[in-house]
Amino acid sequence: MTDPTSYSRTAAPPPQSRRRRLIALAIIVISLAGMFGPSLVAHMRHAAEPLWFNDDCRAYIWPMLRYHDPSLFQNDYITQHFLDVMPSGYKLLYRGWSMLADPRVLSKALPYALLLVFLATVGVTGWKLAGPVAAWGAIALCLSSSHFLGCMTGGLPRAFAFPVVGAAAMALTLGRPIVLAVVVCLGAALYAASGLVSGVALAIYLLLLPAPDRAGAQNWSLRRRMIVVAITALISGLMVLPTMIQTRAYGSMIHPDQITTYPEAGPGGRYSRKDRPPYRTVGAEAMGLIHKTLVGGGDPWPGMMPPTRYDHDDSVPRIPALLICVVCLGAAGATLLATRNEAVKRLLILLLAVLLIHPVAVVVAPLLHLPARYVDYPVPVLTVLLIPVGAFALGSLASAPNRAWLRPAAILAICLASLLGLGGRGNPDIGYTVRVDPKNTIYRFLASLPNDAVIAGWPYGLLDNVPYLSQRRTLITFENHAVFHQEFVKEMRRRMIALIEAYFATDLPPLTRLRKDFGVTHLVLDLRHYSRPPAYFKPFGAYAAEMFRKSRQGAIEAEWQLTWAGVYREDHLAVLDLNQLRPQ
Repeated sequence: MTDPTSYSRTAAPPPQSRRRRLIALAIIVISLAGMFGPSLVAHMRHAAEPLWFNDDCRAYIWPMLRYHDPSLFQNDYITQHFLDVMPSGYKLLYRGWSMLADPRVLSKALPYALLLVFLATVGVTGWKLAGPVAAWGAIALCLSSSHFLGCMTGGLPRAFAFPVVGAAAMALTLGRPIVLAVVVCLGAALYAASGLVSGVALAIYLLLLPAPDRAGAQNWSLRRRMIVVAITALISGLMVLPTMIQTRAYGSMIHPDQITTYPEAGPGGRYSRKDRPPYRTVGAEAMGLIHKTLVGGGDPWPGMMPPTRYDHDDSVPRIPALLICVVCLGAAGATLLATRNEAVKRLLILLLAVLLIHPVAVVVAPLLHLPARYVDYPVPVLTVLLIPVGAFALGSLASAPNRAWLRPAAILAICLASLLGLGGRGNPDIGYTVRVDPKNTIYRFLASLPNDAVIAGWPYGLLDNVPYLSQRRTLITFENHAVFHQEFVKEMRRRMIALIEAYFATDLPPLTRLRKDFGVTHLVLDLRHYSRPPAYFKPFGAYAAEMFRKSRQGAIEAEWQLTWAGVYREDHLAVLDLNQLRPQ
């Protein structure tokens, strides 16, 4: 194998024969299929289960059902909100598909196509930087990790982030500025954070790198380079402009200094520590992401102890010593190689882009959405690439013309140590965070209601699944209770307060108001809530507890109305038809 560190700045690496490349590619595909194929096949079987789906599908997939069946979700405020905030290219893709078939089918199949694209970009990048063994190592680290497939499962906008960042890394490494410009535009259309970080990388590539390092654009004039960056920025801006215009209807975004007015966006509110101010630093975000990337999913390899998992954003991971060693070796080797190899130097532009854009996103938050998103996708991609590339560089230190085998051996040793000591064989359940019991009949009952029915109930839990499974409108659900735009938050607050008052009412008017003011036709009751108040985020949990205490002074009106207005009852669940209410 040829040492990339020995390439001159202008000379191309010696070409390998077509036959050797095909043999190496076959070995990569066959070995990885044998190692990770069973878990991927099992994951696909789970995808075929209609009652298994990703929890965020309950916000981003069901609104597309309106395009599939125009009679669904008509004149629904929440449906329109989520359609308006979706990236334009993502919405166009699903809209086109939904005219032909159920969008839920695409959401199940799309992740595997995107995974294949992502693995191809990682493999090509690794091969370019350090040969076929590095390509094998980088792809193996991706498949061992549950993080990549977990983010893609569900076919959500974020599913496109890793393919976009992977393609950006490939374009940087190969020295293809026009390809990178196209990737930036696609990212803007499909998942804006991936497009923006790729766009910053393009600007650094064309405007800041010296000509000898600027492969593909060494002879471009400054004017031409500025035109490419400007045109890319213009097209990307046009991609995000429809979303920016449509979301103006929901008011200004909530700024960190408005948390007192909008406690939904603060501590104890809708979002986890990761996604609310004060935002974490790049280093703190990267530490958890590297851990999630290298500590694999599923069963450990035979004879290996399962590593400590890290699945919660709010916890600090216990970093295994092996992980620290692997990351340090990869970082040291990659840094060494970057001083000699222009392709590695260009790849590291992605890291520089992250270091530049994250602090800016924090300062102007929420203008550039959540700052963590600019770390979430480039850091895992760089991790799986720089470990084999760094191992190659370290192997090169001990290499001589008669010991060229030390370079691929170093890659294999470090990647196998990471795979066997930290990784797993792939998690066949990853991403399918919602699994509904097929014996549960309430969703079938709600689906039998007229298409214009509006269902209310406690937002967290059962109600979250109603739009996705029963294809019926809801008053409010936890998954659809976004807290980014002020007017939308106010509307959700109005609905939630009305729901709490009706849920724990001891007289008829609150239930009647739910029907007249919000068009609610059916109220789902969890009768366990009348012996113990249900929880919800700020500021509604405290208000629910207060209304629960007041309800102790009399009979619950909704329970009393079940005698003649109840249309469904099973165990602790009941459904009240608000059109059949009677005065006491």
